[in-house]
Amino acid sequence: MIAAAVLAVTIVLVYWKLVLSSQYTFADSPDMVNQVLPWMAVQARAWQSGQPPLWDPYHWAGQSLVGQSQPGVLHPVTVLAALAPWKDGYFALKTLHWQFVFIHLLAALSGYLLCRALRCSLAASLAGAAVWTLGGYAGSTDWVQMLNSALTAPLALMFYLRYTCAGHLFRNAAWSGAMLGLGWLGGHHQVPVFMTLVLGGLWSSECFRARIRWQRGLAALGCCLLASGLIGAPQILPAMEYGRRALRWVGSENPVEWSQKVPYLVHEQHSLTPQSVLGLVLRDSFAHVSPYVGAAAFCLALWAVWRRWRRPEVRILCIVAVAGFLFALGGNTLLHGLAYALLPFVEKARMPAAAVVVNTLALSALTAIGWDAIRFHRAHLSILAKWLAAVGGLILLFVALAQSIQPEHSSAYERLAWLAMACLGMAAAGALRRRRLISSAIFQCLLAFLLLLELSGHANAHFKHREQWTLLPGLNEIHDAVQFVKSRGIEARVHVDPAEVAFNLGDWEGVEQTRGYCGITTDIFTLFGSERFADLVSARYFISKSTPQGLGEPVFTGTAGWKVFENPQAVPMLRVVHETVQVRDAAHLRSLLKPGGLDLNRVAITSGALPLEPCEGGSARTLERTMARWNVQVDSPCRSLLVIAQEDDPNWVAAVNGRPAVILAAYAGLQGIVVEAGPSRVELSYQPKAVYRGFLLFLLGATLLAALAIGTRRSRTVR
Repeated sequence: MIAAAVLAVTIVLVYWKLVLSSQYTFADSPDMVNQVLPWMAVQARAWQSGQPPLWDPYHWAGQSLVGQSQPGVLHPVTVLAALAPWKDGYFALKTLHWQFVFIHLLAALSGYLLCRALRCSLAASLAGAAVWTLGGYAGSTDWVQMLNSALTAPLALMFYLRYTCAGHLFRNAAWSGAMLGLGWLGGHHQVPVFMTLVLGGLWSSECFRARIRWQRGLAALGCCLLASGLIGAPQILPAMEYGRRALRWVGSENPVEWSQKVPYLVHEQHSLTPQSVLGLVLRDSFAHVSPYVGAAAFCLALWAVWRRWRRPEVRILCIVAVAGFLFALGGNTLLHGLAYALLPFVEKARMPAAAVVVNTLALSALTAIGWDAIRFHRAHLSILAKWLAAVGGLILLFVALAQSIQPEHSSAYERLAWLAMACLGMAAAGALRRRRLISSAIFQCLLAFLLLLELSGHANAHFKHREQWTLLPGLNEIHDAVQFVKSRGIEARVHVDPAEVAFNLGDWEGVEQTRGYCGITTDIFTLFGSERFADLVSARYFISKSTPQGLGEPVFTGTAGWKVFENPQAVPMLRVVHETVQVRDAAHLRSLLKPGGLDLNRVAITSGALPLEPCEGGSARTLERTMARWNVQVDSPCRSLLVIAQEDDPNWVAAVNGRPAVILAAYAGLQGIVVEAGPSRVELSYQPKAVYRGFLLFLLGATLLAALAIGTRRSRTVR
């Protein structure tokens, strides 16, 4: 409890700009504004209306939200944030800030448990926890989903290290995998992929130890991977199902499908540069992801390697730290290239630089070990103090000379000065302790002060003041135009130009939008290539500051200059048709959907002939609609096809008058259901079987872990 309280106070004080002030944020960036905030808004809207946010109806005619994985809809921290009160009708920015701080607190607690498992003292464990949650990857990452995925990484490593000290091969392998599986629930796949490589390598190494047979080592690896798969199944299974149907933009010229590898050029572009090694102790000297832990933490980690090398955990952590940094260099090393070529799923983690999370994790544990080592070996402090004083003095001398020769207006000299002050501070503290001028407690307080001084500067470096915000103010400018569209009471979609509105307007405002800054399935992407895509998906309203071609005068103009235009060519979201045309391929589909072609109100495009009856008329209207349910009343004079402008996801289930019905693919990407003559009640519900199977596997995994824990406890009692 004391450790938790200390960490909580420390993290709140470090992030005071976020939670004790309303002037700063980390969210004024393209990804946060365009994706993350709208994702949080749509999840909050769903949870607070009593339904899980598994389906997102607001973009690309509807897409699986849980299948996109990155929104992290199943992670407990995300759910808690989604249940928080809104402000002025929107998901509150302060909620995101507290979510960010809470994630860092949980990360600190898991880092603390790792250090305690390594038999480090309370103070040393707190120092290691601070390095893990404020330094490197966690200290420089804004995406809450990515941070969620890294929460349990220390615990996954802890159970392996616990095995090296105390045995219990299969129990620790299973729990290590379970902690890795919890990382998959976070949403983003990068950290779990990298941690899978780390744990896979560590447990595989047991095959070559003389004290156990290789079969047992291989079985331990399998136990770890099995537990990871079972615990992470609720997110892994729907992500794999959706991934096989979707396209992914990865930074290359064209999007890639599930079966295609992310081009290695993309990995090379998102790798650390060799000079990023300076970023371990020098602020802002990195590419893509910061490896910074500060001079104090780095010195303590080196001290641990020097003074505690005989401990097997130190050797393991040293190897993990070096391997993590080398892997983060991506295209600059052979290690990453071989993993990309030979190991499955590595290619999907397109940012090798994010592997610094492994380096930071190992360095944080080494920092804790080094803290105790330097505390108990006062005789060697003079050596450390002299070296640090020399390094700090030389850096300050260089900065003074360089500034006198060529004044620098960038932050390069400032960063070098910070490094020099840290080195001199460590040297002074070591010298005072060596000569017994200060007590051990004061010495540790000085170390903690230096550590937090460096880490807090790193953790707050990417925050923006309110006067610097450029993207966040635009989120609410379009609100009055959207409210006008909603007030019309017509079930239709809005269309906006991404060049004007880059953020996910649909998720943010709760209005269905034709496009979106999110995942898209291949069938909808095929339709998107047609010239009448907006008409086909019922884009009745266009919102723009300029006049779209052929739409005439606006029907509404907002205070910020946003205008609403009505599109008379848009077909209804629900319509009854009596004729179909069979399509051969994507090219034929696009030719049929050219302007001036088929009358979309009368004719549907299908892959096969349907036994429809010729007649005129018919109507369809919505009786009830939620995110995962759509009830429709249909009246038709003959056997007809009900066309629903919603993506033809295989997890939607239909019933007509209480009887199961087949959902057909209309226009190769939307939904169609055959209805008989007369009144019919059509009920559609979204039932993601992959999520259901995933939770069953999760329960199975939790049951096996519980049985393993009970069995181990009983065996201890018998002994």
